Amino acid sequence: MKRYFLLVLIIILLGPFRLVSQNLIPNAGFEHKNSCPTKDSHYATLAKGWTNPTNGTPDYYNSCGDRFYQTPKHRYGNKKAYHGHAYTGLGNRGSYREYIRIRLTSPLQKGTCYQVKLYASASNDFNYTSSDIGLLFSRNNEIQKQTTRIKNLIPQVSNTDDRIIPIEKWIEIEGEFIAKGGERFVTIGSFRENVTFQANIENPGNIKNSYIFIDNVSTIALTRPKGELPPKGKLKTLKSIYFGQNKHNLNKESYQELNELANLLKDRKNVKIEILGHTDISGDEEHNITLSKQRAKAVVNYLVKKGISRERLTFKGLGSSEPLNPKETKEKQAINRRVEFRVID
Repeated sequence: MKRYFLLVLIIILLGPFRLVSQNLIPNAGFEHKNSCPTKDSHYATLAKGWTNPTNGTPDYYNSCGDRFYQTPKHRYGNKKAYHGHAYTGLGNRGSYREYIRIRLTSPLQKGTCYQVKLYASASNDFNYTSSDIGLLFSRNNEIQKQTTRIKNLIPQVSNTDDRIIPIEKWIEIEGEFIAKGGERFVTIGSFRENVTFQANIENPGNIKNSYIFIDNVSTIALTRPKGELPPKGKLKTLKSIYFGQNKHNLNKESYQELNELANLLKDRKNVKIEILGHTDISGDEEHNITLSKQRAKAVVNYLVKKGISRERLTFKGLGSSEPLNPKETKEKQAINRRVEFRVID
């Protein structure tokens, strides 16, 4: 009986850890601190493990701070943490950018797909908000003695340019990528040369500046194997892309396969693809061509939201002109309703 009890206890204790991957970001919510932030000492390096890779001055906020840098109310607004009692803040005004960096608990493994997330919200104390927050994974911990943008580096995961970070709530910024191997650090900040800003107030002025709060960063290894793109010119059918009947809005069941395609494209940054939409023979052919084009465009728009440059994507609607099965039975026609892609460059 005692042996049986110990076996059950071991299963209970170990079971969850086999189901949940480890977050490779230490102090992911900035809760652990070296000291409380004050007006005289308030930089992000007060959060244990986090460093500053440039001469910018990212800030640290904690409920134990003074009135300038406590949470939720402080000098740059009134913002509850997404989780817990702490977060950081990054400024972005023209050429001036702020970044934070931390060493991962273990290096990334070559060919492994990683899921990356953080939560962001904008300060309402600044005239503008913006969209550009990215996560760059690197092998080196180089320090740049400047306050300008870190150039010539493209983050593996970033918020899309048209998705403005709101002031009234936290939003999740997420993505997946396949590691080259050996990446030991993650740097968070604004990497785009041209940033999209949006005014928070009327008559905001010509100086565009924003301030973005960051909380709950995570990087988790996914277990599914790395996929492969087809050879140039060869068609590949996306097998799990679904739309409503006679509609072109993607169903949620389509997201996983499109996320995997986006990750393949991120890992092969020079590849361009063409998305092809197809319908069955039911309905007017002019309508079928329009519908198939809209569906192909919906796939392109989703990939763009996942960080793939629109310049790398083209699309075409072919209607019912290229059926896989010409038979007209309802069951046989279903195979003709599909979305394909091919590598064109």
